[in-house]
Amino acid sequence: MSDTATSAAKQPGYDYKHLIKPGSTNEQKISALMNHSRAGGLIQAFVMEGLRIYSQEVVDNKDALREQLGPRSFINPEAWIACAEDTLSALGVSIPEKQTEHDA
Repeated sequence: MSDTATSAAKQPGYDYKHLIKPGSTNEQKISALMNHSRAGGLIQAFVMEGLRIYSQEVVDNKDALREQLGPRSFINPEAWIACAEDTLSALGVSIPEKQTEHDA
Protein backbone atom coordinates (compact mmCIF):
# COMPACT_ATOMS: atom_id res chain seq x y z
CA MET A 1 0.00 0.00 0.00
CA SER A 2 1.38 3.45 -0.82
CA ASP A 3 2.17 5.95 1.94
CA THR A 4 -0.92 7.96 0.93
CA ALA A 5 -3.16 4.88 1.06
CA THR A 6 -1.61 3.80 4.36
CA SER A 7 -2.24 7.16 6.01
CA ALA A 8 -5.75 7.32 4.55
CA ALA A 9 -6.52 3.81 5.81
CA LYS A 10 -5.61 4.85 9.35
CA GLN A 11 -8.14 7.69 9.34
CA PRO A 12 -11.75 7.22 10.47
CA GLY A 13 -14.25 6.14 7.80
CA TYR A 14 -14.42 8.16 4.62
CA ASP A 15 -17.34 10.59 4.47
CA TYR A 16 -19.40 9.68 1.41
CA LYS A 17 -22.15 12.26 2.08
CA HIS A 18 -21.06 14.42 -0.84
CA LEU A 19 -21.16 11.38 -3.17
CA ILE A 20 -24.14 9.43 -1.87
CA LYS A 21 -27.25 11.53 -1.58
CA PRO A 22 -30.45 10.41 0.16
CA GLY A 23 -32.43 8.35 -2.31
CA SER A 24 -29.34 7.07 -4.12
CA THR A 25 -29.75 3.67 -5.72
CA ASN A 26 -27.70 0.66 -4.63
CA GLU A 27 -25.83 0.91 -7.92
CA GLN A 28 -24.90 4.53 -7.19
CA LYS A 29 -23.73 3.61 -3.67
CA ILE A 30 -21.55 0.75 -4.93
CA SER A 31 -20.14 2.96 -7.70
CA ALA A 32 -19.21 5.67 -5.19
CA LEU A 33 -17.57 3.12 -2.92
CA MET A 34 -15.69 1.37 -5.74
CA ASN A 35 -14.39 4.64 -7.20
CA HIS A 36 -13.73 6.84 -4.17
CA SER A 37 -12.39 4.68 -1.34
CA ARG A 38 -9.68 5.99 0.95
CA ALA A 39 -7.93 2.63 0.29
CA GLY A 40 -7.82 3.28 -3.44
CA GLY A 41 -8.34 0.38 -5.83
CA LEU A 42 -8.03 -2.17 -3.03
CA ILE A 43 -11.71 -1.57 -2.27
CA GLN A 44 -12.60 -3.23 -5.56
CA ALA A 45 -10.91 -6.47 -4.55
CA PHE A 46 -12.55 -6.21 -1.13
CA VAL A 47 -16.07 -5.81 -2.56
CA MET A 48 -15.60 -8.55 -5.15
CA GLU A 49 -14.23 -10.96 -2.54
CA GLY A 50 -17.15 -10.17 -0.25
CA LEU A 51 -19.58 -10.97 -3.04
CA ARG A 52 -17.77 -14.23 -3.79
CA ILE A 53 -17.61 -15.38 -0.17
CA TYR A 54 -21.26 -14.65 0.63
CA SER A 55 -22.51 -16.12 -2.65
CA GLN A 56 -20.46 -19.28 -2.14
CA GLU A 57 -21.84 -19.64 1.39
CA VAL A 58 -25.41 -19.40 0.08
CA VAL A 59 -24.75 -22.00 -2.62
CA ASP A 60 -22.96 -24.33 -0.19
CA ASN A 61 -25.83 -24.15 2.31
CA LYS A 62 -28.92 -24.27 0.08
CA ASP A 63 -30.90 -26.68 2.25
CA ALA A 64 -30.19 -24.77 5.45
CA LEU A 65 -31.21 -21.54 3.72
CA ARG A 66 -34.45 -23.07 2.47
CA GLU A 67 -35.23 -24.24 6.00
CA GLN A 68 -34.26 -20.93 7.56
CA LEU A 69 -36.34 -18.82 5.19
CA GLY A 70 -39.23 -21.26 4.97
CA PRO A 71 -42.13 -21.26 2.55
CA ARG A 72 -43.72 -18.05 3.87
CA SER A 73 -40.62 -15.88 3.75
CA PHE A 74 -40.68 -12.46 2.14
CA ILE A 75 -37.60 -13.63 0.25
CA ASN A 76 -38.06 -16.67 -1.95
CA PRO A 77 -35.18 -19.02 -1.10
CA GLU A 78 -34.88 -20.25 -4.70
CA ALA A 79 -34.58 -16.67 -5.95
CA TRP A 80 -31.93 -15.93 -3.29
CA ILE A 81 -29.98 -19.04 -4.30
CA ALA A 82 -30.29 -18.04 -7.97
CA CYS A 83 -28.84 -14.60 -7.11
CA ALA A 84 -25.86 -16.30 -5.47
CA GLU A 85 -25.34 -18.61 -8.44
CA ASP A 86 -25.60 -15.71 -10.90
CA THR A 87 -23.08 -13.72 -8.87
CA LEU A 88 -20.61 -16.61 -8.83
CA SER A 89 -21.09 -17.11 -12.55
CA ALA A 90 -20.46 -13.41 -13.23
CA LEU A 91 -17.29 -13.61 -11.13
CA GLY A 92 -16.11 -16.64 -13.11
CA VAL A 93 -16.45 -19.11 -10.24
CA SER A 94 -17.59 -22.54 -11.33
CA ILE A 95 -20.39 -24.06 -9.28
CA PRO A 96 -20.01 -27.82 -8.88
CA GLU A 97 -23.18 -29.82 -9.37
CA LYS A 98 -23.97 -30.87 -5.82
CA GLN A 99 -27.25 -32.62 -5.23
CA THR A 100 -29.23 -31.34 -2.27
CA GLU A 101 -32.30 -32.79 -0.53
CA HIS A 102 -34.43 -30.33 -2.49
CA ASP A 103 -32.95 -31.44 -5.82
CA ALA A 104 -33.39 -35.18 -5.07
